[in-house]
Amino acid sequence: MLCVALFLAACSGLAGEPPIVATIPPAFSASPTSGLPPENPDLLQGAQIYAENCTRCHGEAGRGDGQLVLSGQLDDPPLDFTDPATSQGQTLMDWYSTITNGRLEKLMPPWGDALSEQERWAAAYYTYTMAYQLEQVKLGQVVWDANCAACHGVSGEGDGPRTSELNIPLSNLAAAETLVNQSDDALFELITRGQGDAMPAFGDTLDEPQRRQVVAYLRTLSLENADLIGQTVPAPAATAEVEAAPSVPGRISGQITNGTAGSKLDSELIVTLYVIDSQLNQQTRETVSASDGTFSFDDVPLADNFAYRVTTSYQARIFSSDMVRGDRTAGILDIPIMVYDVTDDPSVITINDITMQISAISDILQITAIINFRNNSDHLFSQNEMIAGSHFASIEIPVPPGAQIQGIANETQRYLLSEDGSTLMDMRPVYPGTDHIVHITYTLPFDGQTDIEIPLQYALSGSVQLLVQSGNLSISTPQLMSQSPQTMGDSTFQSYGADLSLPVGEKLRYSIMQTAQPISPIAPNNALSSIFIGLGSLAILIALGLYIYEQRFARPTANNQPIIDLLIEQIAELDDMHQRKEINTQAYQTQRKRLKERLASLMQKK
Repeated sequence: MLCVALFLAACSGLAGEPPIVATIPPAFSASPTSGLPPENPDLLQGAQIYAENCTRCHGEAGRGDGQLVLSGQLDDPPLDFTDPATSQGQTLMDWYSTITNGRLEKLMPPWGDALSEQERWAAAYYTYTMAYQLEQVKLGQVVWDANCAACHGVSGEGDGPRTSELNIPLSNLAAAETLVNQSDDALFELITRGQGDAMPAFGDTLDEPQRRQVVAYLRTLSLENADLIGQTVPAPAATAEVEAAPSVPGRISGQITNGTAGSKLDSELIVTLYVIDSQLNQQTRETVSASDGTFSFDDVPLADNFAYRVTTSYQARIFSSDMVRGDRTAGILDIPIMVYDVTDDPSVITINDITMQISAISDILQITAIINFRNNSDHLFSQNEMIAGSHFASIEIPVPPGAQIQGIANETQRYLLSEDGSTLMDMRPVYPGTDHIVHITYTLPFDGQTDIEIPLQYALSGSVQLLVQSGNLSISTPQLMSQSPQTMGDSTFQSYGADLSLPVGEKLRYSIMQTAQPISPIAPNNALSSIFIGLGSLAILIALGLYIYEQRFARPTANNQPIIDLLIEQIAELDDMHQRKEINTQAYQTQRKRLKERLASLMQKK
């Protein structure tokens, strides 16, 4: 479960760019979701979703002993779902919100885009009830029938024979939405203490195990396939290996389209075709497009286990198509390329969101900022200044005086710090109409109070949130309002936020002050920065990026094409990096071997 979305941009758009060091997906949200279950969740559906998406971290039985934990790739293992203490204090809404929004501090991705609302509720109920045993539920039904059914009804619908004696209507406990905001502990206390004249207390008539049994049974009233409680559903078996069919000659064709309104291609363009076979050998061919942007390559070997992409240079930028898998029966593959006119006008960029987490480490402040930029034009935003030898700068992010940038690898950087240390320059261009996430962690000297002013290089029109380590720090700011505290992992953070509209040149201002409580010399659990601090190895970064892509965007099925495409793309980019001497030979060979092994495994399952 990881929250770094790495290397995704190479799958479409510009190729040959510097690889991402680390970014956070734009789906990050600290606020809970508001939806209730559309219908009663199906435990079988939840079990299948869990088996397909969650076992590599959480383990098949939910004990937090998945493959990535046992292999040492996750230093902080997930909690044990089979331990009642894990879930008893949380509500199902908490559980659902975690699945939807992810948990940055635990390196868990958000699933809000990959799973439907009903699927997320099904997964929430399945994992929440992993702490129950079927025998416990059956005993709970016995206790329920003897003590509760007379009022609540056998099925919990509030239609028991004694309802006519009551002066108040009873809730339908068989409807999932009724109890999603009640934790098991809260239900246990309600059963123990009762509720005035409406419900008697059972603390003296039922022992603690019996009351817990009733809670477990109560949860099953709103579930389909509740008999799966306590059962493990294995992950789908891999399909049998199929020998790849030989290649046949075919044609690759496509058209270059200019996505900038009113603009046309200014000339015929050189188009390069990349053919990557099942052994990851890469062949290239070139042709020149016609005046209308069309192009074709004849006698290209087409095979089901080959991959293809085309690139072209337009206005000194390299644009790439999507990676397309071969189909030997098609005869022709159509691979279009979208290009854009380039602009360096900063007015097309706005800042939509800023989230910052601030923690104190002895006499140092550690600040992690996630900034969401957006290109509101139909041009590619990229400056005309060439930096790092072969790349153009795009977004510029000012950092406070004295800041020391953390977590950016020296050899494989997406960012470049200006000579005076005042500005971090992003070398990844910003596509039209898309979000562009920048993730920075830096440290500042701290003597008890620091005033910070961050000049805005681009207009700000959106939300700003500061999360400040509780207990030893406080914030003073004229621009933000104090909000409810937020808990992330084992840490609680004071929250300050507001929706702001600030022009270019204005400053974001706040002061950080030490409270009376001494600051711990031990680094706090920084939920945002810990995502990539310490992950200095390129091999780990690529592995994490591939895993988050697989888990979040491509639920494993017999068709693993999206993951295969990404693996092929990463191998090609890794080869380019090695050729440019941006990675040493040992790291290159190690990582290429890992990627090839993973690719071979997936291709065998297709």
